[in-house]
Amino acid sequence: FSSSVKNENNDNPCEGHVEVYYGNEMGHVGDKNWNEKTDEVVCRSTHCGRPVRKSNVYRAFNSTVWLNELECRGDEASLWDCDGWPGPKVKEDDATRLCNSLPGCKGLEVRLQDGPGKCAGLLEVKDEGQWKRVSKEGWDASYTQRACRLLDCGDAGKDKLDSDEFSQGTAAMLTFSCKEADKNLTDCKTTKTNNQNRNEKALLFLDGPQSCSGYVAIEYKEELYWLSGSNETWNTELANKVCQQMHCGKASSFSPRFSEDKNRMWEESFSCSSDHKSIFDCNKKQINSNNSAIAHVKCEGNEHNPDAIYISI
Repeated sequence: FSSSVKNENNDNPCEGHVEVYYGNEMGHVGDKNWNEKTDEVVCRSTHCGRPVRKSNVYRAFNSTVWLNELECRGDEASLWDCDGWPGPKVKEDDATRLCNSLPGCKGLEVRLQDGPGKCAGLLEVKDEGQWKRVSKEGWDASYTQRACRLLDCGDAGKDKLDSDEFSQGTAAMLTFSCKEADKNLTDCKTTKTNNQNRNEKALLFLDGPQSCSGYVAIEYKEELYWLSGSNETWNTELANKVCQQMHCGKASSFSPRFSEDKNRMWEESFSCSSDHKSIFDCNKKQINSNNSAIAHVKCEGNEHNPDAIYISI
């Protein structure tokens, strides 16, 4: 791969329209998203110093385009190091190799976590160096088929899209939006989303070093509260219900704890039975205002987020 500035009726080697060399053929570069940063990369890679001016030039309609929609930071060594896409004339197998040479087009890294095998579990995608779970929002069976092909897991079996009334956690997730023409998951548009349904009245989570242990917290209208750890209300049934709602199994231990910086208590306590799906469905009563103990629990399992996609082949 290489790039050059092609002269037409000009003796200046650093002035002309930009072309790139690929597969023994020179081709054009699309001007979509072109900006000053792209100019800097071109001038640097062709040993022409700093950019002075630029203008659009005419090219034949059927001319070859190797690169398009470049988004350069300005410090790349060449145009091939910028984020971008291969041109429409690149063959599919060559497009894969070409695409893999572009940092912005390396394809998705995906995996299934917390499942019984390689082809079952919670779907995660690597984004900006971090593994993020995929939101169930807008997800359907055709998306699962794309994911299974990407994972080399054959045809899709089934999704588990069921969720509790109240979702858990606020970590960023990825939402996919695929068009019918998008054959692969890598072709679909992704957006970051907060793992909280805007229609939810309250959000339960655990504040601790691990996702399945910590102080029991409730977020309500962007305010943070702590669940009472009073001996009268913080019991085995409620601790198990918290762990169950967090998809963390049963409680292995629970206790009341005290913390000076956690002083805003949730004004209700909960009395739960096995029939209740969420602690917010349990019977409620006002807590004793003199109580300052905070509920703390350690659950047996690992978190399974109900707003994430779980795939089983």
